[in-house]
Amino acid sequence: MAKQIPFLLPCGCFGASKPKQRTWKAQARSNTLTYKMLEHVIEAAAAHIECWNPDEFTTVCSLQEPNQSRASVDFVKHQSKSLAVKRMPNRWIKSRASEFDESNPKSSEKPWIEIGLLRYLNALGFPHVCDLFGIFRDEEYTYVATSLASEGDLFHWVEQLSLAPGLDRERMIRPMMGQLFSAVQKLHDLGIAHRDISLENTLLTTNSEGGIQLQLIDFGMATLSRRCTEVRGKKAYQAPEMH
Repeated sequence: MAKQIPFLLPCGCFGASKPKQRTWKAQARSNTLTYKMLEHVIEAAAAHIECWNPDEFTTVCSLQEPNQSRASVDFVKHQSKSLAVKRMPNRWIKSRASEFDESNPKSSEKPWIEIGLLRYLNALGFPHVCDLFGIFRDEEYTYVATSLASEGDLFHWVEQLSLAPGLDRERMIRPMMGQLFSAVQKLHDLGIAHRDISLENTLLTTNSEGGIQLQLIDFGMATLSRRCTEVRGKKAYQAPEMH
């Protein structure tokens, strides 16, 4: 039976404190992520991979065909839960981060970094990422299951706006941009740079109050470094200094 995987965090993470009594800046200062901490979280993730039982999951449709990283994403039902399941060949992702790095030293996308950051941010209660449901494996693939963003991505949301460019359209978009800027600022406060933000990597879902919640996905190009020497992100979204 699939279950939500436990989170193993270093001492000091605010999951065990009283976050409502502290500002985000104070929380971030005590939880700024280091590579050593991230390595610990990634190792914990690799140690808690479960066996994939196809009888427990029903694929509804494909959300993303295999990309350059050989990963595909499906909309899957598990009991009463709606999940997004990223499927990656074992021959590519390997069984742990060190093996992946040895086999793919020049890869711009690091799947284990994404898994580790998602676990860490979930444990902190970070509001702008999907919930990690579990990591599974069979003989051929590794499956990363997360909560499904019910409203799709920001690209399709913008496409469906019926308002013509102008003040009314800007008023409609402003709350989304406010959430996006807030999400990026909070990541930077934790020492995390996403480096692949795009309309397609920005999802929308309905929160418990019925409002729209913005969520960032695809942290495979993220870094904790304050210096960027590599070209990262989709070409259309890259900063000028990347060209």
